[in-house]
Amino acid sequence: MCEKTFKLSLFAILAFVTTASAKDTLKIDTTIKTSLSKYCYDCHDDVTQDGDIRLDNIASLSTKDRLELLNRVQEQLFIKGMPPEKKKKQPSSKERDQLFHWASAELDKYQASKLQEKLLKPKYGNYIDHDKLFSGEIKDAPYSPARLWRRNTYHFEIAKRTYFGTHRNPRATIGEVDKLKQPFNKGGGEGISDFAALFYADSATFDTLYRNAEFVVDRTLLMAFIEYDYKSQGKTMKDWEADRAKVLEAQKAVVEQMDKEGKTTRYIRRMHGILNAKYKLATPQVYRDIILTKKQVTKSQVEAAIKHHFHRTGQGEPSKETMYKYSKFMIEDIQRTGPYFGLRNALIAILVSPEYIYRSEIGLGKAVGDGRFMLSPVELAYAISYALTDTKPDEKLIEAVKSGKLQNREDVEREVERILADKSLDKPRILRFFHEFFGYHHAPEVFKDDKRFHSGYTFFKYAQKYVNETDVMIQHILNKDRNVFKELLTSDQYFVAHSGNNKEEKKMLDAYQKLFVYFKKLDWKSFSKKIPKEHHDYVKSLHPKLKHFNGRMLQSTMRHMLESEKLGITSFAQRDKIDRSNYLYAYNIPGRKFDFPVEQPFVLAKGKRIGILSHPSWLIAHSLNSTTDPVKRGKWIRERLLAGSIPDVPITVDAAVPEDHNKTLRERYKITEAKECWNCHKKMNPLGYAFETFDDFGRWRDQEIMEGLPKVNRKPQTRPVNSKGYLDGTGDKKLDGEVKGHYDLIQRLSKSRKVQQSFIRHAFRYWMGRNEFLSDSKTLINAEKAYMDNGGSFKAMLVSLLISDSFIYRKRQ
Repeated sequence: MCEKTFKLSLFAILAFVTTASAKDTLKIDTTIKTSLSKYCYDCHDDVTQDGDIRLDNIASLSTKDRLELLNRVQEQLFIKGMPPEKKKKQPSSKERDQLFHWASAELDKYQASKLQEKLLKPKYGNYIDHDKLFSGEIKDAPYSPARLWRRNTYHFEIAKRTYFGTHRNPRATIGEVDKLKQPFNKGGGEGISDFAALFYADSATFDTLYRNAEFVVDRTLLMAFIEYDYKSQGKTMKDWEADRAKVLEAQKAVVEQMDKEGKTTRYIRRMHGILNAKYKLATPQVYRDIILTKKQVTKSQVEAAIKHHFHRTGQGEPSKETMYKYSKFMIEDIQRTGPYFGLRNALIAILVSPEYIYRSEIGLGKAVGDGRFMLSPVELAYAISYALTDTKPDEKLIEAVKSGKLQNREDVEREVERILADKSLDKPRILRFFHEFFGYHHAPEVFKDDKRFHSGYTFFKYAQKYVNETDVMIQHILNKDRNVFKELLTSDQYFVAHSGNNKEEKKMLDAYQKLFVYFKKLDWKSFSKKIPKEHHDYVKSLHPKLKHFNGRMLQSTMRHMLESEKLGITSFAQRDKIDRSNYLYAYNIPGRKFDFPVEQPFVLAKGKRIGILSHPSWLIAHSLNSTTDPVKRGKWIRERLLAGSIPDVPITVDAAVPEDHNKTLRERYKITEAKECWNCHKKMNPLGYAFETFDDFGRWRDQEIMEGLPKVNRKPQTRPVNSKGYLDGTGDKKLDGEVKGHYDLIQRLSKSRKVQQSFIRHAFRYWMGRNEFLSDSKTLINAEKAYMDNGGSFKAMLVSLLISDSFIYRKRQ
């Protein structure tokens, strides 16, 4: 939260507290009275009071109660939630605007409006009028507010590994890396999570950052400090090595003694390694020059150390102002405390500074003349890089900045397309968008009873596998880059226990087949612990992944392959990955007898499964612990695909569903059709019911088990699944109406232009880090045009967003 926002919030609270208990007069002119009487009092007078809301006496309420009521009125008018659509009397745009401005004026008088704060949050992104955004009537020039965007959890995870080595090989220094604690929260909540305006570094974040900074700097300077300490005693590093050897010998003796007593564990041996890992990290020469110098530390040495630290922590080149600030601080501290502590304190200060915690998007480039400023080349480089890679700019981006080739929209487009085309650059943010949009990556977080799945294996590990296979499916669709959104919803091509790389899968299958033929002739049962070297060399030559193949693995593989041979199964390589358990049940695949297609994707269940919304990962993620969740599934469709809004559940409402297991879940949800509930639930339930053809594990079914009824002949009683639903809000009357089930529903959704636009709106939020303004209309329209003109290309849509005015320009408000 910026200082200005904090002061305004504090002022609003003080103003509200000092006036809320008072009772003053609310002015309602004739025009407003007429509109209230005409459109509101039918449902909200002293007799009806729908939703426990009464408006005819609003002028007589205390200030506190009146402001609370006006906040609800203002919000409903803004989203056009009231009057309900079923009412014949609907206010004109002019009348609605008059009512809205009347309510807003009263709230602004006390600075008590909650709407503007809500509009900053991902959950309320759909409050902005969808039709206006895509109608073309808004001519305002797009921009984003000038802002500081706090680092997120992913930036930190990559940075901490890179600092100690490389994020591609984190295990090399895992003992050290694990001691750094995540200081940033993930945001969470509904919708896109990483919004620039929502998160700031509070005291808990700062405390964790400071502890991390101390650890990182102390580890980095340790070897130079030891050398300095020994030199001050007239010794050398050879003396230190001799002392360390004695300590290591003592540690080794302890471990050997524990071995004899049968107490040694892998954990003890691992900790033995971690205790000594800190001595393997050499202090960079630019720091050694300061700590070990016998002369006065120079300004150039200080600046070199600061520049190195900035690069190592992923901050890039420090500005002149930043360099002056920290070099002055370090020089003064060295004079006061000595070279080691002066350097240490300055390096720690940098790691807890705003420059490290936040990335700046102020708009330091050229002014356009309408109050907008372009991001400077450095700001653009970081914005582009973090938009796609989660890391600081690569060398080519830095070179573009230095050579003056990152000045305009065409330059931005060139660099965005270069990064997208460069397969050597990791671009994790693209796949993460689909995680946040569909939400299927939450599947492992939904607790499921392993016994209900009839599995001896921990179910959440299965759930993670389903997530991984959804990732592969999405990546496959992105690689084709044709009609991407429609394919995500309607493709019947799935990957099961497959990496997505058919060539590599074939190589692995061939390796297993050769291994089977080779050992079938030998006494493989005798190789229980170790495979003889002459045989193991052959195994290693078959495939790099078989390098660590041992006797236990060989015996298990041979038994499984012998069984597969009897069943006529040839694709053992894929089958082995799912450890021959009930993993396949979620796909309705007949386990042991299924012969995996080596070439994938393949049609999994014609006429039953279709797209991501029929994938076990999505179905599990949008379920409860032991049942399906039609409300959650329907709410997702309403908000993510239909650009709709569901009001917050009032705190007075008990949202529990009756635990009557003699009925189907749909029958139990009948309670939500009561008058006071249905106004909201009608937007969710009819959409969610269509997915009742799947249970909470994502298994297709046409019968629902009645847990509350006694078994008959040891078999549970069942009832037919009712998956009929209703679709509305697509913007196309031909698509709206009753649906037969999930297959029918998804097919219709995929044909809706509004659904496609809603997808683009969520992509906008993800890459802009905020909700849309009406002034972003041009950006959204251009993004949809780019998508459609290029055959449904996700890449074209993404490039359009990243070269838009909304991405490039800032206003300093």
